[in-house]
Amino acid sequence: MQQATDMHLAGRNAEAVDALGNALRALEAQGAPDPVRLSKTLYRQAALHNMLGRLREARLYVKRCLDLQTRHPELADPGLPAILNMEASIHLARGELDAASRLTEKALRIEEQTLGADHPDVGVSYLQLAVIAHWRGRLDEAVRHSEHALRVMEARKIDKTGSAAVLTHLGILHDQMGKHEQALAILERARKLHAEAAVPNLPTLVRCEVTLASLYARNGRKVEAAAMLDEGLRRAMGVFGADSLAYGQLLAVAAETWRKLGNKPAARTAEQQSRVITGGDPLRHRIDWNALAATARR
Repeated sequence: MQQATDMHLAGRNAEAVDALGNALRALEAQGAPDPVRLSKTLYRQAALHNMLGRLREARLYVKRCLDLQTRHPELADPGLPAILNMEASIHLARGELDAASRLTEKALRIEEQTLGADHPDVGVSYLQLAVIAHWRGRLDEAVRHSEHALRVMEARKIDKTGSAAVLTHLGILHDQMGKHEQALAILERARKLHAEAAVPNLPTLVRCEVTLASLYARNGRKVEAAAMLDEGLRRAMGVFGADSLAYGQLLAVAAETWRKLGNKPAARTAEQQSRVITGGDPLRHRIDWNALAATARR
């Protein structure tokens, strides 16, 4: 498990999947594996496959987690709400928004009843509701859910990666609402929190850096924009893999930024790579970047 964790933190997620696979086989070879270790390993596998865009595999691991939770309801790490949120994020990636919303709301009810309304896990669920609202085009609702999640996260002052994930989503929302200066300030704050958390290879940090690069380019800060874009794409290669849908979507954003910077060859290359990876439609699947960060750090 520790080897897989180290690989994940280093942004080597494909290798982390292999290491966890070996750990899982070793556990199962014991005949009657420890349910606590088995649950954690299955959940981590689901999170990593989800991050790499391998949704079929992620769903299989989530189903095994749920089956194990049914047999051992005392399991708390991950508990049922975390598994439900993971399942919801997979439905979201498939565009199944009603199913994603239903599962997230169920997780939220359990968390508020068992953990209290101010627990950080409640913030994670509100953040996922914000993402669902975002994909439905309800931007004002998405902002409200995100701000609620941020209040919960910041009240405990213990989860900088969670707060950074919320701020990243808020920044992207403000950018899409045309509030570019607010978006820039929020995303710079998010990147600072990511740095303080010292977890260098989270999906939301990648998304934060690529979006910041676009805003820097918009403001004429060309040197900073190019450096930020290179850093974000380099990080994304390790976090997601060069053939993942997430990387393909980021390349589509990068192409627009390169155009703003006047680098037409780089823009063409990024656009062509994105088309190959995504089949010509970068948004045909919905990626919940915030849920990926929340699940991966458990």
